[in-house]
Amino acid sequence: MARVAAVALDAAEWWLVQRLMEDGTMPNLARMRHEGASCRLQNVAAYRSELAWPQFLSGKRGEDLDYPTYLVFDPATYESYAVGVEESRPFYALGPARKVIAFDLIHSAISAEVDGLQVTAWGAHSPQYPRASRPKGLLTEIDREVGPHPAFDNDLDSGWYAPAYVRQLTRLLEEGVQRRPAALALLQERLADWDLLLTCMSEIHSAAHHCWHGVDESHPLHDEPVAASARAAVLDVCRAVDAAVGEVAAGLPDDTVLVVFALHGAQPADDLISMLLLPELFHRRHFGSGLLQDPDQEAWRRRGCPPVVLGERDMWWDYVRARFAATPRDRTLNVLRRRPALYEAARRLARRPRAHRLGDLNPIPPESDPPERNAAEQIPLDWSPARWYRPYWPSMRAFVLPTFTDTHIRINVRGRERDGIVEVEEYGAACDEVVAFMREVRDARTGKAALADVIPLRPDDPLSEGGPDADLLLVWEGAPDAITHPEVGTVGPFPHARTGAHTSHGFALFSGPGVERRDLGTRSAFDLPPTILDLVGVGPTEELAGESLAGELLTAAAPRLG
Repeated sequence: MARVAAVALDAAEWWLVQRLMEDGTMPNLARMRHEGASCRLQNVAAYRSELAWPQFLSGKRGEDLDYPTYLVFDPATYESYAVGVEESRPFYALGPARKVIAFDLIHSAISAEVDGLQVTAWGAHSPQYPRASRPKGLLTEIDREVGPHPAFDNDLDSGWYAPAYVRQLTRLLEEGVQRRPAALALLQERLADWDLLLTCMSEIHSAAHHCWHGVDESHPLHDEPVAASARAAVLDVCRAVDAAVGEVAAGLPDDTVLVVFALHGAQPADDLISMLLLPELFHRRHFGSGLLQDPDQEAWRRRGCPPVVLGERDMWWDYVRARFAATPRDRTLNVLRRRPALYEAARRLARRPRAHRLGDLNPIPPESDPPERNAAEQIPLDWSPARWYRPYWPSMRAFVLPTFTDTHIRINVRGRERDGIVEVEEYGAACDEVVAFMREVRDARTGKAALADVIPLRPDDPLSEGGPDADLLLVWEGAPDAITHPEVGTVGPFPHARTGAHTSHGFALFSGPGVERRDLGTRSAFDLPPTILDLVGVGPTEELAGESLAGELLTAAAPRLG
């Protein structure tokens, strides 16, 4: 009986993968490409980080899922929260006729509709769901027999500037990915008659967030000394991931079609402008003064506008927080924050626990019961600098929502927001006003326009039920660490929180019995779920957004799988 194994290499950028296949760093992927079929995948332009996985897991478009993201805004309180995954029906809920193994898929939930084995949050980057399994106890068994993933919840510090942290992260990621084949082998032993195996290797995703400047020549940090260790980290992790793919492939039954794919890629991080620079710019524009203390900008320009690189023991959050002052208490605390020894003495005097330091490892929690509804938990985004401006949002016409990568702009609409001030009939004009202002923003280092694109998310009716929280989504050019506006002035420079973010394109490689060697060009990422179903012998349903590529993948003489 034919089977399908689909392995995601999360955030693996196609041009880098091509380069590493050609130079021998990723020989197993190179073999797949040489022997089978391939295509580039185009995903949605909006919500590059948040929507890729929910859309793949459900097979549906964001608008049909009410734009599920793990960052949400409450207009009644002006609060932003992180929430769990949206537990929509996965496309691989195939009923009792098809046995499924779903292991460590990003943003997936345990589904009672899936017949087989499910494990969540074993080692996934940002899983947004508890460590759980079905049947219960399976994750505990994997932890005992194979070991936990040591990088789980230990890949989130902003430490790209610290070679020691990068080396530690690389080691944790390599150890974790080396354990993945053994975990999958254990699951295949438990369910020998499986039909569909779905899994994700997210180690490249984690490495790209911290180390993208090491491999991307266009990155403003590429020529910094710290880039050498970053490049080594990315190559080491990619090499380990390729080896794991080869080991997984070798352990599959002979009748298996292997699909290796990435739903999105990587690029220089533009999240600093969303998390810090633009919220400050909006505040200065509206109130005429700022809350964030810039470094000496004249001295920075005299030195040729170098990037800000923190010391190896510094924490990015501490650096930024020590320059933000909304209240007299903030200003007093910031005097202490800028003097570590004094701050540590004050902490001990107040008997407060030691704060998290760069490289501190979090304990890996045990398996838990799947929650009845994971999205019910709401966690305020205290870590986000954009949220620090929340007290001022009610009096502003527009403000920046906490997010990553793309910038999400919310218009303060009367009748929608608790303290809305923009009349509904002025909504279109308010959006145009924001866009016109943004088009004047420049990268302070290069002088070039910073804004690359604007995507209206609610063009018809801002009061309509559901839909995205943002009204406008802004896409930026490059990775600015300082921006300037002809009327408001310059914000920055500040150190990058991360060096890698996401693109909206990926790739897919197909190999196995009946798969014809060919290049399918560029296809929609929505085509992947119906293709997988078609290959496993289940006709795609009308509910899925994409179209199956199975007819183009298989040779004319090959029987349809299933």
